[in-house]
Amino acid sequence: MDWKLQLDPEHSEAQLAAAVIALTEALRLTVKKLADVKGNADLSWFDDLKKEAVQIGKGTVAENVSIEKDASSVRFGLEAVDAAFESFRRGILEKE
Repeated sequence: MDWKLQLDPEHSEAQLAAAVIALTEALRLTVKKLADVKGNADLSWFDDLKKEAVQIGKGTVAENVSIEKDASSVRFGLEAVDAAFESFRRGILEKE
């Protein structure tokens, strides 16, 4: 994926938070649409999707930050991906 956003230095935290929320909700909608097609009896498709999402996240590298901050940030990002997917899973299973 090769796209960049220009952050306003005075509002970067709020902008990043808004981006995370918007992207999470877009991903939630995507997973819901997949669940509508694939069903919730066998969630192997969901497990495969989560596994691929985590693998992609592990390959993330931040520019112009120390190795320690990069590792900590990637770890936080992976925790966020895991939490989002667990929330999505509960939403899929509630449809039963």
